[in-house]
Amino acid sequence: MAKGSTMSHHPTRRGVLAGLAALALPLRAQAGAERLTYVTPYGFDITFYEALIAQSAGLFAAQGLDVAIEPGQNAVQGIQQVLAGGADLTRTVGINMLRAVADQGAPLVAIATLVPGPFFNFYAHADRPLTDPSALAGRTVGIVAHRGATDIALDLMLIEAGVDPATVTREIAPDTGATFALVQAGRIDGWIGGPSTLHRMQAAGLPVSASRIDNGIPSQVLVATPEVIDRRGDALVAYLRAIRAAVALADSLPPADALALLAGFDVPALADPAIARADLGMARGFISDSGRNRFVNAPDLWAGAVARLAGAGLMAPVAPDLLYTNALIDRA
Repeated sequence: MAKGSTMSHHPTRRGVLAGLAALALPLRAQAGAERLTYVTPYGFDITFYEALIAQSAGLFAAQGLDVAIEPGQNAVQGIQQVLAGGADLTRTVGINMLRAVADQGAPLVAIATLVPGPFFNFYAHADRPLTDPSALAGRTVGIVAHRGATDIALDLMLIEAGVDPATVTREIAPDTGATFALVQAGRIDGWIGGPSTLHRMQAAGLPVSASRIDNGIPSQVLVATPEVIDRRGDALVAYLRAIRAAVALADSLPPADALALLAGFDVPALADPAIARADLGMARGFISDSGRNRFVNAPDLWAGAVARLAGAGLMAPVAPDLLYTNALIDRA
């Protein structure tokens, strides 16, 4: 397709970042485990297995960390807790982070890109698939929240396809398989949701069409404030080392053994082994880079994201290099 969002099947911020770039010292010796608080985007889910396995397999402890993993209610809540000082870091949707920084001046920096590629799917009925954004004019589309990540992703997709967003009606629709009933009833034509929803609908035998939304924006990022990065940089490096090790460990294990490491958490998908295996395979597939490239922030990706969102009028312009740092992941 032409350039644009595509759906394919299936002290100062600058000062802190400049200082981080000069860091090259080993982790400081610690008399005891250092406490970090991490907030998940939503509950406990296989999608963010890297943190859960790092905890259960003792990889955080091996790095001298005592990590409290708190289940969030949504990606925005995690950002709010980090900004309020109630958490040290959170995993969130790239669109949320970009707009919070550019439009609200939120002091947030991405210390790692966990999922660089597309994450959201556009769901519709298999008999009435909607794989071309230009076909959405005059349709009704389900979103998780007004002006949330799915709403903005829809706007960007429409604008880049030459469709006036005002011609598309929005309805709030939960990101669950139950939303398919709204499609069947004709209340919505489709909806934007997360990837794991697909496995639940497939397991239920629902005739669903799923198209990946590729908008060139970092999908899932790990963020902290400049103050925490400056004050607790060594601990964050240790965190990054541990989650890299967790991904490598999961890659080395049969799926059943990797999933067994999640048994200590309340992960709903574990109740259905087939869905759990599908979710794990999906989550592992999102993390495509390996070795030293894993979780690195790609400058071109961030610059492109700013250009696309700002160019579409969906966020204020901001210097891309203020949004992320590789100083920590380069030490991990």
